[in-house]
Amino acid sequence: MQLYGEVATYEGQIINAFFHSNSGGTTETATNVWGGSNYPYLQSVETSGEDAYTQYSSEIVLTKDELLSKLKEKYADIEIDFSNNESIKIINYTESGRVKTVKFGNKEIARSRSKNNIRVKIYKF
Repeated sequence: MQLYGEVATYEGQIINAFFHSNSGGTTETATNVWGGSNYPYLQSVETSGEDAYTQYSSEIVLTKDELLSKLKEKYADIEIDFSNNESIKIINYTESGRVKTVKFGNKEIARSRSKNNIRVKIYKF
């Protein structure tokens, strides 16, 4: 069924009604995804029924050398002392619990609004 001539509004203004197929159990605020203005009608909320979705979560396992090699593709001067437990750690999270900034050795890498550099919740090494 298609609806024509209907719009969604917030405080009398037509909204940006963004769509995503899966939020991983919690939606993200629009500013953390696209930057720009805050949309008061698009805030982080818990969602249910998505855990049966085939791409609800995923995992990639890298060796230390593979991780360092991938990071060096973008950050040539990165150095990580894998013997130091503080060399890799999550610095902070978004309101929805997603990683916002991670420390990898001498670099703090933030989730970019225009191109997500960090798209995982938990790092395991």
